[in-house]
Amino acid sequence: MTAVAGTWTLITLRKTPFLQQFLKSLTTGEVHERMMACWRDSPAYRHAIRVATAMWGVGLVLDAGVRVVLAYSLPVDQVPLINTLQYIAVYTLLQIGTRRYLKRKSLRDKVFAESGQMMMGGGK
Repeated sequence: MTAVAGTWTLITLRKTPFLQQFLKSLTTGEVHERMMACWRDSPAYRHAIRVATAMWGVGLVLDAGVRVVLAYSLPVDQVPLINTLQYIAVYTLLQIGTRRYLKRKSLRDKVFAESGQMMMGGGK
């Protein structure tokens, strides 16, 4: 399952990355407009979204490979527990890695400068 999700996530990099599609579907109003302006006007934002999407795609594909190895090497009764723990670990690591990457001040400053928007809190 994670191989399919990871592969599909990587395929979306060709046009509109999965993360951009996901964020677009979750936002409304001013936040949505600001995000769409960043997508339209900021190469740094588009690059960051593509990198974050690639992180998830590669992470999920690697996760699938590890699952196959574990399924063949562990006793059958241990696989469900290990699978559950692996889902938790992979999701947590990908979530933390994505957030750390996207919250870098240098990236935020560059995106807002390129899109001509004011940062939250009133500064430029």
